[in-house]
Amino acid sequence: SFDQGKSFKLCGYLSHPDGRSFWEPAIVELDGGHILMFMRCDGSGVIWKSESFDYGMTWTAASATNIPNSGCKMSFLKIDGKIVLVHNPTASGRRILELWVSDDNTASWKTKIRLAEAIGEDIVKSGPPTWVCYPHCFADEQKKLLYLACDSVDMHYLMKIPFADFLLP
Repeated sequence: SFDQGKSFKLCGYLSHPDGRSFWEPAIVELDGGHILMFMRCDGSGVIWKSESFDYGMTWTAASATNIPNSGCKMSFLKIDGKIVLVHNPTASGRRILELWVSDDNTASWKTKIRLAEAIGEDIVKSGPPTWVCYPHCFADEQKKLLYLACDSVDMHYLMKIPFADFLLP
């Protein structure tokens, strides 16, 4: 929008090389006008990315990253100059949820913290969950807390994680 949200203009279109769909994009601004978008793509086993260098007006062709992902939603934030990714870091299954931190604009992930691991055999039966997925989070800069919600299909969870636990010097 160029008029404080009174109207919107669609900019950029991303397509998968074999026609599959991208879902639930998440973005962070790395530097002035440089936006990085991560997307999930069912069946690919990894997160896909695209970049814009003009505040989202144009985008690079979508490409696969080397970050494993089960085709599930992720959360992607910038906190204190570091990039934070919360996702299911396996090529298949949604049994593990991790928080990753990069201090070099996603060139590497020096911090990887396991937040949850599902247990159990059958999601339909009552008992322990077999999935833990669909993270959604926001950072409270004043309280220095990351609030994270996730679910296991029929149960929902909320975590409060102090920045000091993952934003290491």
